[in-house]
Amino acid sequence: MLASAGQPAVILKTRDGGSSWKEVFVDSTGTAFLDSLAFWNRDEGMALGDPDGTDCYLLQTMDGGEHWERVPPSSLPAMINGEAFFAASGTCMTTFSRNGLCFCSGGSVSRVFWSQDRGSTWAVTDLPLLSGASSQGGFSIAVHDGIQACVVGGDYAQDQVNRKTVVYTHDGGKTWLMAGGFPPGGYNSCVAYVPGTDGQVLLATGTRGTHISEDGGATWRQWDGEPFHVLGFDGKGHWGWAAGADGRVSRIEAV
Repeated sequence: MLASAGQPAVILKTRDGGSSWKEVFVDSTGTAFLDSLAFWNRDEGMALGDPDGTDCYLLQTMDGGEHWERVPPSSLPAMINGEAFFAASGTCMTTFSRNGLCFCSGGSVSRVFWSQDRGSTWAVTDLPLLSGASSQGGFSIAVHDGIQACVVGGDYAQDQVNRKTVVYTHDGGKTWLMAGGFPPGGYNSCVAYVPGTDGQVLLATGTRGTHISEDGGATWRQWDGEPFHVLGFDGKGHWGWAAGADGRVSRIEAV
């Protein structure tokens, strides 16, 4: 399954490993812009798009992406003028546990939207990240065990700025703490927990290289200087991959 980061918004599905693709959603208005896809299982998932004014734009599928329906905006938290989501890595939204769903925003404000019941109820919390400009905010969120989570971001227009670029929680999103020590070196577009480390080891990557935390997101150091846009690990946790500009893909061995 993949979503276009452009207009019109399109979602495609493959059943043969990418040899062929089927168009399963096209935005008929031509105004939607999709930022992230996330699934709980093979059938049930969500697609997040940029706000429609102050309305949150969220799509839902219950049949493996064959059909998509918009979640009524009245059942979702209201957005703030100038608030947006980022498609830089496609990871500004994630699912967790059996029913958890969360996403992070940026722009005029940086917030996290957290639900334990697939969006029936929401807790919305301000994040102490860079915000106030269209290039600033939270770009990526990762959750471990429904309790630990981390958000990275910064300012993609000034990617050397290394303050207020990473926050973490150890209480299920109720409170968010700024990382101590040297945060990820400037702007980071993606963060992921390394499997098999009980939520202690994370990698974050962006245009300033890749960074590692070995204490659940509290402190960070540079791990590799090569820039990437996105990284992730396979379901079994043996390997990870990072992808960047010009079609670059690197394999990561899970520690």
